[in-house]
Amino acid sequence: MPRMKRPLVRPLSRVSFETAAFALSRDPGFVATDDSKNPRRRISVVASRPSSTLSFTGAFVTLDGRTAIDSPRTALASFLSRAAAFRRDPYLPFSGGAIGYVGFEGMRALAGFAPAKGFSRFPQCRFGIYDTAAFFDHAEGTSFVVSAGEGAEEKALELSQRLEEARPWQGRKADSLRPECICAEGVRFVPDDASFGRLLSDARDWLRSEKLSRLHLTRQAFTPSSGDSLLDGFLAEGKPGLISMLVTHEGAAALASSREALAAKGKKADPVESFLSSLPFSGATGEPFEDAMAFVANHEEEHRRFHGGAFGTADASGFSFHRISLSSFDADGAVAKTAGADMTADLEPSAVKAAIDELLLS
Repeated sequence: MPRMKRPLVRPLSRVSFETAAFALSRDPGFVATDDSKNPRRRISVVASRPSSTLSFTGAFVTLDGRTAIDSPRTALASFLSRAAAFRRDPYLPFSGGAIGYVGFEGMRALAGFAPAKGFSRFPQCRFGIYDTAAFFDHAEGTSFVVSAGEGAEEKALELSQRLEEARPWQGRKADSLRPECICAEGVRFVPDDASFGRLLSDARDWLRSEKLSRLHLTRQAFTPSSGDSLLDGFLAEGKPGLISMLVTHEGAAALASSREALAAKGKKADPVESFLSSLPFSGATGEPFEDAMAFVANHEEEHRRFHGGAFGTADASGFSFHRISLSSFDADGAVAKTAGADMTADLEPSAVKAAIDELLLS
């Protein structure tokens, strides 16, 4: 594929990041990244309708809507190689290429481990090739559309006009989404207290027998959905140093947040190997890695979904990813939030449970 020309940058007038995200959130392939509370990056991106998509669940790989049984590693390597055609604008962290995520279960598949038990509405991995997107520089107070490749001028003009004519976002305030007193009443935990207690006890036995030196444990909390709760929460409030990504898929929404940036330069010989080396797969399980994976496979009945995975971008300059430390899914009338914490031999199970539950209820 020939190298693309420098991206076209078109000013975007009178459009906020919130309005752009709200306007495109119902589009296929919608994705938004919010860097507004991150002083090092400060630029947020909104995009939809990718020119090409790749996703997989186990060995079922879907490329541009067609599903086949294939090697996830091979498929991802081929797909990410397309992102190398996109030249980055020197003033932007991203200006065309691949945007997406690999959840914990996706990394599990890429590393050759058996699929997890349970079910998730979202693919384990999803990337899109985006040649046109809206950018928002929160420090400068400016916004613009960036487009690359064939028909860049027409695509940039079309997106600019659509956003400038969009109805402004008027979502609920953060205070209405996060009441002062949040308690466990009405929240369904998975595993429940009894099952999670047994899991913690087994984990302590493994740690004290020195099979493991560290184990990362996760738990989920389910609460009733209230329509666009993830979108409203994503747009209404951010936390200092936190970067977040919101994606939609077949009527469901997923929100992933991170405080940890990961970066790797892609090697042309094996882009997926470079990609995998930058991801925190072992850090999201424990040490030693193989024994920690054995514990996870034998004790967990629910997907970890995004938690411990990563999201980010890929282009000709390499990969830029962030480790997912918190994630939430809004689907089928419920919001499922996943959080985790490390456990070592000297920690009491009750303390680990309390730490995870505090994250889930915050």
